[in-house]
Amino acid sequence: MGAVVLLEGEERDRVREFVRVGYVERKQSIRALAQQTGRSYGLVHVLLAEAKVELRQRGGRYGKPESMHPWAVADRRRRAARKAQASAAASS
Repeated sequence: MGAVVLLEGEERDRVREFVRVGYVERKQSIRALAQQTGRSYGLVHVLLAEAKVELRQRGGRYGKPESMHPWAVADRRRRAARKAQASAAASS
């Protein structure tokens, strides 16, 4: 394993600005920026936090609407099934 090289001073400022521009303006992922800079995912995340960047939701470039997540779809199906059972039981 190689030696740990700290990112400080002007170099840190330069990398922070690079990842900020990549994330905010070019819509690149944290993982892609980590690979481009040769830094860890965690460090890129920290640099974005230092730059006060609001992180996007997980799930792709623009995320999914809340109602389209698999768990939300499954919840709707379960509720509909319970409602159908209750209606069938009430009419019996």
